[in-house]
Amino acid sequence: MVSAVRAGATTGTALLVAADGSVAAVYALAAVSTVAATLYRPAHSVLLPSLCRTPYELAGANVVRGMLDSLATLVGPLVAAVLLEARDVTAVLVAAALASAWSAALMLPVRTGTVAAGRNRARPLTDVVEGIMAVRGNRDLLLLLGLAAAQTPTEASTLVFLTVIGLGNAVVDIGLFTVMARLTSDDVMPRVFGLLESVIALSVGTGAILTPVAIDLLGLRPALVVVGLLGPALVALAWRRLRHLDTSLVGRDREIGQLRAVAMFRPLPLPVVDQLARGLELSSIAGGSTVFAQGDEGDRFYLIEAGSAEVLGDGMPVATLGPGDLFGEIALLRRVPRTATVRARTDLQLQSLTGDRFLTAVTGVPASAHQAWARVDAALDRFSPAPNKSSPPTP
Repeated sequence: MVSAVRAGATTGTALLVAADGSVAAVYALAAVSTVAATLYRPAHSVLLPSLCRTPYELAGANVVRGMLDSLATLVGPLVAAVLLEARDVTAVLVAAALASAWSAALMLPVRTGTVAAGRNRARPLTDVVEGIMAVRGNRDLLLLLGLAAAQTPTEASTLVFLTVIGLGNAVVDIGLFTVMARLTSDDVMPRVFGLLESVIALSVGTGAILTPVAIDLLGLRPALVVVGLLGPALVALAWRRLRHLDTSLVGRDREIGQLRAVAMFRPLPLPVVDQLARGLELSSIAGGSTVFAQGDEGDRFYLIEAGSAEVLGDGMPVATLGPGDLFGEIALLRRVPRTATVRARTDLQLQSLTGDRFLTAVTGVPASAHQAWARVDAALDRFSPAPNKSSPPTP
């Protein structure tokens, strides 16, 4: 949609320029194109994690993204200059319109799963507030936003090392966009990335204002030293927190792999699986103990990490479960009491999710919900519990 709006606005601008049309109309269309362009990077940042299956895919995708951003920054003005020299402004605008139209066409077949409701509603002020609230409650997101803002004055103050700075910013962007996508819940991710782009834009403007003042007060070289040390100094101060963040994300990769091995979780976008992994709770059950009994209220979903368990229906053995197997989903999906008893045969290591987390994720994506219900049907075909008057009827 963003690329389509830019293509339309730029095409209109080209037609007006070619026909010596209204200057006011040209500026108006240029403003429309610029406003649409500000939405592109947040939308791109939100869609990219949804198209990746693992954190390593997301990091790799952001490497390519950073490389293409840097290449486009170099090639775009070069192509515009060549067209301007060979033809005129209209040719530059036509080329830009065609590029935007091509971008829109490439996006047509892209489909992503989502669990967020009401995302398409036009609530700009509310979205901004929600983005700020989401970031305010997360120390790691606040830290990343601050570091993103701190790196922007460097570009305004250094010309000699512009290439080095560009490469450094590309590396920073890889980590920034990857980690922020993994820290942000799916429902507020558009707001958070929109806030990030706003912070960066404001920081660039602020840096452009403050850098000349610093040069005037300190002189060129001292000002460059001060501005150049700003980013490294802030990173040094935040080093322990950044190391802790990195360690926690690496540890979570194993849990994401465990969840990805479950068929009903495979269709989920990476941000959703990442959030599920963050919500996993490890527990230990002694051999011979009951995890839950038939007729109990269903409030959790379980995944076996180590050990084995047996499933008893109406007191009779139904199945034996081992590492990688899951249980507890029937009561949650059908909203009924537990249909069987699960007892530890050996000491068990279990990962569990609250019912709300499980249901929100699985039922929010049609392909995942289909897998979940197919599993429930297969399980109930193997064992149907005896009627229980105290239990509500199964829909």
